Amino acid sequence: MRRQFFLLSLISLYLATGCAGVSTPTEPSSNSPDINSRTSHAILGYWQVEIDPVAESMNFIPLRSSEMHLNALKFLEPPFGIYVTPYGINFSDTTVECDVALTHPFMGLDQFTGFDVCGIVITRGSLTGFQDGNLIIPGTGDTRLLNPDGYSRWWNPVEFPHNNTMFSYIDGLMGNKHSQANYTATLNGYKYFADGLGPNQPISDLSPTSRAVFRPGQKNLRHYVIELGDEFFFNYAVDASWEHPEGLPPYHIPNSFPENANRAEAWNIVVSEIENTMYYEDGKVGGELHLVVNVFDWFDADLNTLFIEAKNGQIMSGPVYPSDGGIGFSTYMVEITDPNPESSGELDLLITVMSEEEDFQGFIPGTNTSAYFIYTTTVGDEGPPPQILDCGEMEPIIGSEHWEDWYGSTVDYRSGMGMTRSGDPYIIGRKRYADQGTWVDELNGIRARKETGSSGNYDYKIDFAFNVVPFANIVSDSKNILYFGLNINQSMVYTVPFDPNTGFGTWTEFAEITDGFSINLMSVDKNDNVVVLGRRTNIDPPSIDFTVFHWNGTGWDQTVIPMYTYQSGTIRDFACNPYNGDYVITCHTDDGTGYLQSDLVAVNSDGEVVHLEADIFGEFNHDQVWFPFFCFDPDSPDCRLVVWGCCEPRGFPTINGYRPIIRYDALYGSKTMGQTSHGNYDAPWGKGAYAPGTDRLYTGNSVWTIFLTWFNLPSDW
Repeated sequence: MRRQFFLLSLISLYLATGCAGVSTPTEPSSNSPDINSRTSHAILGYWQVEIDPVAESMNFIPLRSSEMHLNALKFLEPPFGIYVTPYGINFSDTTVECDVALTHPFMGLDQFTGFDVCGIVITRGSLTGFQDGNLIIPGTGDTRLLNPDGYSRWWNPVEFPHNNTMFSYIDGLMGNKHSQANYTATLNGYKYFADGLGPNQPISDLSPTSRAVFRPGQKNLRHYVIELGDEFFFNYAVDASWEHPEGLPPYHIPNSFPENANRAEAWNIVVSEIENTMYYEDGKVGGELHLVVNVFDWFDADLNTLFIEAKNGQIMSGPVYPSDGGIGFSTYMVEITDPNPESSGELDLLITVMSEEEDFQGFIPGTNTSAYFIYTTTVGDEGPPPQILDCGEMEPIIGSEHWEDWYGSTVDYRSGMGMTRSGDPYIIGRKRYADQGTWVDELNGIRARKETGSSGNYDYKIDFAFNVVPFANIVSDSKNILYFGLNINQSMVYTVPFDPNTGFGTWTEFAEITDGFSINLMSVDKNDNVVVLGRRTNIDPPSIDFTVFHWNGTGWDQTVIPMYTYQSGTIRDFACNPYNGDYVITCHTDDGTGYLQSDLVAVNSDGEVVHLEADIFGEFNHDQVWFPFFCFDPDSPDCRLVVWGCCEPRGFPTINGYRPIIRYDALYGSKTMGQTSHGNYDAPWGKGAYAPGTDRLYTGNSVWTIFLTWFNLPSDW
């Protein structure tokens, strides 16, 4: 913990022991704080700055309280104190620029070397909406410093009120009092003064070992660019840190001074954008922001905690801790994955670097001393375009797989030969086992369990995983789990922990879909939240109105799917696009000649059709295309969307048709078409279509299940 002294107390001692032209100081008043209980921060001077745009002049008026009786305060007044001198004043529209010089008065008295000297512009503020509701920053329309090296909470009159002590805010006698000027900003911009730092140099030019000293007798200049609001005055405070040097003279600067001669908080940050895809487009937001922030602190840089936010919660990070660092700095990796910008264009981020120390001299109880900086980033005005990818060549499945269905029929996948099968066309990849109430060993990705329902009928729970999609060579990391039973009268979604060793009676009714819907297709979004497609059944005709139910953790968000001329159609497959969150459907519609065509529809979460492609297998339009199923490939860089179906020549129904396959690049972008040598016209794999079957999926270490209206839910579940 830093020992806490004030520069002014040492100045008083110096003046008492022979400073020429200054009388012996009196005792501090009884309501002055204990100087040994304070931080190393001290206020070296306080001025009101009056600006006359007509005369193009700036007048610095020293301020002090009439109730202060410390002769040491003469240090704050010319000719003995810190000298503030403006140079090269330039006015342009609503801005004024000048170089401000601070001169240290104690030539040769190295023991009074200052550290971390800052000239703070204190004004009114209007920018609010931060996690700390006490933070108010000058914004557009306020008088403010446009080129700050950082922002300081020290010495603002709201949180450091005038209370007749030598260490608090000093109200004006010759200028406007705070009660009149209403300096409401609690975070004010400052310029940093140090030996060797030129008027326009960035503070990152300082050596991390220099400790930002301000030697006695030195004059340092910094360039100020100030935007003027309605008022033509502001307050100017000089803040510094100091601690008595160790040992006896001669003193070596800075090594003779202890660590707590510097301020506790960080003095600089350097921000690098690694990725910025944030956008705001017609009320829609998205993208990500990845930053690397190097935080510079003279000592204990690894003890700081970083927070980044934009007003009103547009961006908000939790506490970020250092992941790396070097001499005098620590590195923070920040990932903002859920921005909520209010508009496109520039966006100011408030970066708070919280130190390990709680002080602020007791004026802000429970608040760690912190450094504040503003970094300006940009928000795009449109979402990122889809990436154009090369689909490459389609390859058949290598090797073969053999599946046995519920009734003992077989399904074979053979390399280069397509798929052949016999038996029920809607039951694939399911095998019946006779052992009651137990899980069987995994066989080709299949696990099964048989249960006895209340009616005495057998119900089967099968867990199977397809590792390849036929003929597309697409790897999938999802598991589809199906359940078949009898005679249920409502549609529900259930979930159960995915653990073969737990009891089978652990099903939980996770959510019931709104009355009037029949449901049987599920998907997951990119965050593994369950998405369900439902068809309204309490209207006539029932197939016009479809609704997506999106699980939000406690209930269902709903989006109506505006199906075009869909009255005679049938949905065959449904999924949530893992790249942009669209709801995607393949379906059959009447092509007007009595045959069905396959269509692809994508709808966003607002119910707007963002992609509509009719007759996607157009070049096969001399045939009838059945069962257009599809999948998104989240892993392969070669393809984003694959749709496949089954064809039979028109007028010649046959089970020996062929399978057209479409591979899209860039989501719904250009496509490559192909076909297999032969195959059946029925469903190519067991995900299920709208009319038959049900759907289950595995996510979040739980199995989600849809029970259809014609299933029987056993009473013991």
